Amino acid sequence: MKKTSIFILLILTAAFTGLYGQVSTLEEFTPPEGDRPGRVTVNFLIPPGHYQSPDPEFFGISINQDSPYILGSIAYSDMDVDGKYRGETSVTAELLPGGSGKGDSAVSAFYQLCQDDGLCLMPETETLIPEGSTVQNPVNPPLNTGSLLVYLIFALIGGLLLNVMPCVLPVLSIKALNLVKQSDEERTNIRNHALVFGAGVVGSLLILGTIVVILKNAGEAVGWGFQFQNPYYLFSLIMILLIFALSLFDMWTLNVSAGSRVTGLVSRGGYLGSLAGGVFTVLLATPCTAPFLGTALGFAFSQSSLVILLIFLFIGIGLALPFTLIGFIPSLVRRLPKPGPWMNTFKEAMGLLLLATAAWLTSVLIKQLGQPRTLSLLLSLTGTVALIWIWGRFGQRAKTRIVRRITALIVAAALIAMAVAIPSGTSDTAAAETAALKEGWLTFSPEAVEAARSEGRTVFIQFTADWCLTCKTNEATVFSRQEVDELFERFEVVRFYGDFTKGDKTIQQWIEKFGKAGVPVYALYPPGKATPVLLPELLTPAILENTLVNQLAW
Repeated sequence: MKKTSIFILLILTAAFTGLYGQVSTLEEFTPPEGDRPGRVTVNFLIPPGHYQSPDPEFFGISINQDSPYILGSIAYSDMDVDGKYRGETSVTAELLPGGSGKGDSAVSAFYQLCQDDGLCLMPETETLIPEGSTVQNPVNPPLNTGSLLVYLIFALIGGLLLNVMPCVLPVLSIKALNLVKQSDEERTNIRNHALVFGAGVVGSLLILGTIVVILKNAGEAVGWGFQFQNPYYLFSLIMILLIFALSLFDMWTLNVSAGSRVTGLVSRGGYLGSLAGGVFTVLLATPCTAPFLGTALGFAFSQSSLVILLIFLFIGIGLALPFTLIGFIPSLVRRLPKPGPWMNTFKEAMGLLLLATAAWLTSVLIKQLGQPRTLSLLLSLTGTVALIWIWGRFGQRAKTRIVRRITALIVAAALIAMAVAIPSGTSDTAAAETAALKEGWLTFSPEAVEAARSEGRTVFIQFTADWCLTCKTNEATVFSRQEVDELFERFEVVRFYGDFTKGDKTIQQWIEKFGKAGVPVYALYPPGKATPVLLPELLTPAILENTLVNQLAW
């Protein structure tokens, strides 16, 4: 038992050592000249949610014994009001001759980060080597293996939790229907379907991660769900939802066995549908973050391309894991209801759920494009339904191949034309339109937040977006309640609302500053505190009340 405890302690120590990469940087190293002392300055960037105590035994700088210099008096930058260091801070020391060595001067920065809840991590020491009067800092220091392992675990758990997020709810209906259809098939066939579905999820997330890497390297500010700010993507997704929903109403049929090459690929038929289900899951999962997922993504977007892809890979594994496991556990498959006439009713009910999702996304697109484009947008969606009806009524049922091909080309060309034409009509009025703020909330701006904090007020910031279903769920179940408004008023909280629906560079910077990758983000600044308290992505009135009471009651 004792050996086991020691082993666990070593694993935890390795995991949390160097968790935040390079914390210190050498800002200045000026050697002394004659009677004038030199100067060395080290900057520390303490991550959000953490602090550094002023104890000089655990916070400061030193110089190696081989240096020809020694350190004189040491000065620290100003502490926070509670006697702790947060955010950016610096340590400066005089550099004096008198060292016994003749080698290079290695400046060491040592610190011990503590979390706001009082848990302190292991002490850390970082070595910064200047040559002469030149500052030389590590560029992209190697990532600690334990640190990466922790965030990969966060990504895996976050992907797993995405399965129960409201964003993925419409996709669960499709997966459930497929499992019901397959419940009487051979175990091998069910397992293969599960693997193909998982491949669709993981492959789609790797493609998304590659796009993120390309945009990031091109200097673009990207985050989780960034594609939902693009009207082309939104309109295309709405059309896909319509097409899938209409297939559930038997207006048309997905014939995956058409053609000899496709037949060979899907074997008995249906594998292409399983693959499409995995891709579709990712399409609808990305607008929301889940517990652990926001932390993992916030870390990933500040790292190298390889780390970004690794994080996306583990998110995909977590997202695909539950339904993939079902394919390997026959006992779970046997518990599914037996196929029967009820499946038609269930299938059509799921079609209604997809149509409801399309309607929600249409409202988001209307906000992005502006009210003047509403009529043309609705007419285009009606045209989409008409085109699918034409294909199902005439194209698929045609007796000759040439008629089917001509009909398919006409329908495809019309769909593409609508997808391209509608978003291009975005007008300036769309940018000017803003959602009416709920009473008691103010529009977010850094200046307004700073003004409120400088007055000693308690500040609460909400970053949200109309395409984030988790955000809208929190707004409906938490922020729309009268008792929550009364709670904010009782503690005299200044509330700021940041709308990220269309994208905003300032809000993106603040999201990254909080160590997150997407919305929702909820941050509470108690009076006099330099760093915020971040609330979880999924909120309840009780969580909000407990946070306010614990942070503000005195």
